[in-house]
Amino acid sequence: MNDTSTAKLGEAYSNDRKPGSHYIVGVFLGTYSIGFLLLIAIRIRRLILQRSKDVIADFMHQHVPEQNHQFLHILSKGLVFATSFGMIYSGLGARYLNHDLHPDWGFFHYKTHLTLIFLFLFAGFAGVLESHGYLPKDSLRASFTVGLWGEALLWYDHALMKEVLIDMRLHEYLALTCAFPALVMTISLILTTMKSSNVTLSFLVFLGSNLALLWHSIWFITVGVHLSGMPIPNTGTATDLLVIQAVLLIFGCQVVSALMVRLQRRINPQSAQESYALVSVSGKADEDEETAEQQSSGFS
Repeated sequence: MNDTSTAKLGEAYSNDRKPGSHYIVGVFLGTYSIGFLLLIAIRIRRLILQRSKDVIADFMHQHVPEQNHQFLHILSKGLVFATSFGMIYSGLGARYLNHDLHPDWGFFHYKTHLTLIFLFLFAGFAGVLESHGYLPKDSLRASFTVGLWGEALLWYDHALMKEVLIDMRLHEYLALTCAFPALVMTISLILTTMKSSNVTLSFLVFLGSNLALLWHSIWFITVGVHLSGMPIPNTGTATDLLVIQAVLLIFGCQVVSALMVRLQRRINPQSAQESYALVSVSGKADEDEETAEQQSSGFS
């Protein structure tokens, strides 16, 4: 790193360093996504132990959209309280914690942060209304998706204001890791409303939306570490970290999926054999059909 880049990096650390807020948001989103991933695993395990013939189809039918109104109410109220705390922390922090250095700052100084938090306060409020039957099913997920799209747009605009290249790239990746779960959740919502859609595909997209949100939370914490005095040296390293995090998350999901399949085979080996036989018969039927078509075209 040359003297110019070092000077710019030092300047970046002297201006507007707010690692605490990145940690808080990262932990919040991580807790939210990990909680849902654990809930998915618990519910699937329960269906396996109940010897369900089609675990994926039963899971999607029973839990997507969310059918437990009490759980939905608690989750939504938790989202409202957490986001309310976030707005108060951000506003009072600007007004009082930074008062000595910036006496002119007021409660609404961090307008971007307050706007971001408000997006998910809106989602939590929609979830509360859904839990009481005032809004249609999946209103919480739909509102949360809107919040993610808004967050991605705000982070991208925030990145363009950064003068240091590494800071710009880190915040561009914040926008990217936010837009990705927003896109996956949008697709999941569409597939859920399509009764004729592939059940396995719908489940994978639903699972992927929570996995993508976890990726976003991990990147939030990564940016917080960078702002805390452990700088990421260049944009190449930032890209490496982003890709490695995504691959490790997918690998972890594959391991859990393999454990679930193993559990199903141990609990209900007959179902596993029937599934394998069905795949074999289906594959053989496809081969026979292809052979018949080739023979027919040969005669013609």
